[in-house]
Amino acid sequence: MPDRSSTKHNEPPSRRSVHAVLVIAPIGCWSSGLALDVASLLSADPALLVRVGTWSTGAGLVGAVVAGIAGMVAAAPIPNGTVAQRKVLAHMGLVMGLLVLYAFGLILRVAVQVGGPAAPSTLAISAAGVLLVGITGWTGRGIRRSRPFGGGERRPEAAGDGTRVRRSA
Repeated sequence: MPDRSSTKHNEPPSRRSVHAVLVIAPIGCWSSGLALDVASLLSADPALLVRVGTWSTGAGLVGAVVAGIAGMVAAAPIPNGTVAQRKVLAHMGLVMGLLVLYAFGLILRVAVQVGGPAAPSTLAISAAGVLLVGITGWTGRGIRRSRPFGGGERRPEAAGDGTRVRRSA
């Protein structure tokens, strides 16, 4: 069995990005909002599930703003004009689209839900949002793989230009 003690999943907390830890909350809130919307279609008390899904969507928006602030702080030292900066800007653009989508979905939920199962429009927005969360996470992972972690230096295997980065002693 391979030794997994050095995998990134087992990194000590000091080597993990604060943004990567904080982003778990909105992802969970938005995913549970979609699950609650789907469950409301099959439930005897759909209004309760839709109400909890609405609160979950709102909590996800708040959590995303907090995670976004941490992400901007982490991205601040990236030099202008680099590949890493372009990746960060693409990621931030997707995140802004995600925030607009979920904010619109929350407004729509409050405006059109009067009881009963989730409206098709809110269900579609939740599903599209979860899909966009996956794409946004994929772009964020690309940033993580090309940047330093834990304040250390860039990993040599992530240099991307064929050069090796010397580790300081």
